[in-house]
Amino acid sequence: MTFEENTASSARWRSDEFLDELRSWVESSVGRVVSMEQAKLRAWAGVWRVTAVDGTFYAKQNTDGQAFEAALVAELAALAPDHVVPVAAVDRERGLLLTPDQGTVFAETVADDDLDAWIRLVTRAMELARIVAPALPVLAAAGLTEAPPHPSVAGEIDEVAALGLPTSISHNDLHGHNAFDAPAGLRFFDFADSVAANPLSGLLVPLNEVAYFLGEPPPDDARLRRVADAALEVWSDLVPIDELRAALPSALRLGRLGRAESWRRTAASLAPEDRAEYANHSRVWIDMLPDPAPVHF
Repeated sequence: MTFEENTASSARWRSDEFLDELRSWVESSVGRVVSMEQAKLRAWAGVWRVTAVDGTFYAKQNTDGQAFEAALVAELAALAPDHVVPVAAVDRERGLLLTPDQGTVFAETVADDDLDAWIRLVTRAMELARIVAPALPVLAAAGLTEAPPHPSVAGEIDEVAALGLPTSISHNDLHGHNAFDAPAGLRFFDFADSVAANPLSGLLVPLNEVAYFLGEPPPDDARLRRVADAALEVWSDLVPIDELRAALPSALRLGRLGRAESWRRTAASLAPEDRAEYANHSRVWIDMLPDPAPVHF
């Protein structure tokens, strides 16, 4: 199996053939490679830490269903360079992405229950969504997909659409391990799970994380509301804050459609030996659609 076939699998990514071809691509982009070591290997993605003569980089390849991330990040970095990890090289056809090392991830620099840190994270994410919303056709051309509607949340879809907020990118896996704290502000990475959606739906994962770290308080907990409110403020010049608060639970439920979509894309292109383990993950999120949202006002 050759590199050009781009049939992603964790077995292929362990092969000497793949690693030699990956090294060759990296060297053609940033110069001689001194060392290359596996940083992460999952059924759906591989990441390698590369030390080159001119610096340290991370090379990534996703399974085919998520391989659009390389092109997507290139577009995002051009549209919002202060909000997205910089790109050293990208191969859109093969879905390869090379980014310079940005240091320690945000989650390792703050406490899990630091509400101010979470406020920075969700606010920054909403800023990114607002910046790139006008360029949604560009992101869609890069491969960003939208979760299909589901009849069980038709009312929620209508309620959220009535806000009139633009469809934009939802990171769809937004937590502190997918951000760096750069001098200009948080920079996000790992956009493979991203979907096109109402931006408020992208708050599902971070608000779930906050609730977990706070010990699963009730959804009207003042601390959860404080984090949510900070995110909603980014849009409050377009829609009154009370309307945003009222629609937030519906938007968070729709965030589960985004999670289902990313797992659908992932499972559909996994190697046969991996597919059975993850094939049901999309259905799990669909089954959770009626569950209460993590925050309400």
